[in-house]
Amino acid sequence: MVLVTDANVLIDLCCTGGLHVLPKIGPTEVLDVVLKESIDHKPELLKQVNMEGINVISVEYDWLDEADSLRTEELSLPDSLNLYYARRCKRILLTNDGPLRIRCEELGVSYHGTLWLMEQMFEQNLIESHELCSWFPIFIKYNRRCLPPKQTEQLKQKIGC
Repeated sequence: MVLVTDANVLIDLCCTGGLHVLPKIGPTEVLDVVLKESIDHKPELLKQVNMEGINVISVEYDWLDEADSLRTEELSLPDSLNLYYARRCKRILLTNDGPLRIRCEELGVSYHGTLWLMEQMFEQNLIESHELCSWFPIFIKYNRRCLPPKQTEQLKQKIGC
C-alpha cells in the first residue's frame, strides 16, 4: 500500500511530531504542489519530509487537464491533482478534507485521514498510546479542525485515553 498525503495530514503530523512514523505505515508520497502548500503553513515541513524519506512527486504538465476534469467547486487545484494522482497510480489518499473525501468516494479512490493513521500507529505499536493521547489537545491548540466526535471518542477508548 502506497500512501499519497494531502497538506492537512502533513500539517497534523508536523504539529504532533509524528511525521517520522508515516513512512513506517507504508511508502509515502507527496505532490510537489501539495508540499508547497504545506510549507506555506509550516516551513519546517520541507526539511522533515526530506529527512523522513517521503518521496516528493513532481506534477507533470499533462496531468492538469485530467485533474481539472475531476475538480468540483469545492476542490482546489492541489486537491484535484492529489485525486488524479491517487486514482491514476492506485494510491491511498490521506486527507481530512471533507469535499475531497466525498469526491474520492464518488470516484472509488481509497482514502483515510489522521484518525485512521493514529489507529494504525497504535495497532502496529509504532507510537505509545500515551503519546497518541497527547495529540488530541494539540489539534485543539493549533485549531487544526474539529475531528469527528464519534470516531474521535471511539479511538480514544481504543487507545486508552
